[in-house]
Parts: sequence; C-alpha cells; structure tokens
Amino acid sequence: MLHLVSQLRRARRNGSAANARSSSTAWFRCVNTTRGTVLAERVAWATGEARKRGLLGHDRLDPSEGMYIVPTQWIHTIGMRFAIDIAFLGTDGRVLSVHRGLEPNRLSRLAFRAEGALELAAGILQATRTEPGDVVQFEDLDP
Repeated sequence: MLHLVSQLRRARRNGSAANARSSSTAWFRCVNTTRGTVLAERVAWATGEARKRGLLGHDRLDPSEGMYIVPTQWIHTIGMRFAIDIAFLGTDGRVLSVHRGLEPNRLSRLAFRAEGALELAAGILQATRTEPGDVVQFEDLDP
C-alpha cells in the first residue's frame, strides 16, 4: 500500500484530482479494504486552509461523504453542529483508533503515530464494522 500522502501527491502530478492544483482540497473514494466496505463515496482530502476550516459551518455531513484531515493526531468538534465518527489512520492506511459519534464541542483523544483523521457521518464506522487494525485505502475519483 502506498503512503497516504504519496497518493495525494501522485494525483496532483497526474492532474487527476480536479482541485488539487488550484486549492488545498482533492477528492477521493474511501474503502475499508479489510472488510470490503465503502466508508464514503466522496472524501475531501483537506490540507492547508481546508484543513483549518474542516467541517465548521456545515449543518450536517452526508453519509456518503467525509473529510480526511492531514496531518493531525487529534481533532476537535468545537463550533460544529453535529456528531461525527473519526478514524485515525497511520501512514500505511491502517486504522489506529476510532471515535464513534464524537459530539459537538468535544476533543478527540490523541492518536500517536496517526498521519491524519478521517471524519465521517456519525454511525458509518459502526455500520461498516470498521475497527482498529483495518486498512483503509483512498481511490482517485478521476481515473
């Protein structure tokens, strides 16, 4: 498996992630390869300014969407209006820890060795049976 950040860099080089060059967000499909389940059909890979904003200002998160905040080893939901699920991923895509239904105005636990945090609609991690040790892969939306 490729290093997760190298997947983004490759997409940027190939020009296949439509917004990767003009902004700090690229879009990917997210799959739990251990369980054979789709975690989200459309995940925003957030770096730079998009990473700072995160999901603030959103009223909800569609169950088919998510955001990968990179780099980070913890997140907060201060100022958010809805609960989210979080899977902290290592550089190899392995799930290091999960938070299910983290409510607004809370802090996550620190996830040592995490490369980033995959934020999903509340309930997705349970519905897909995603657990620490599973492997998550990002697939480029623009082949």
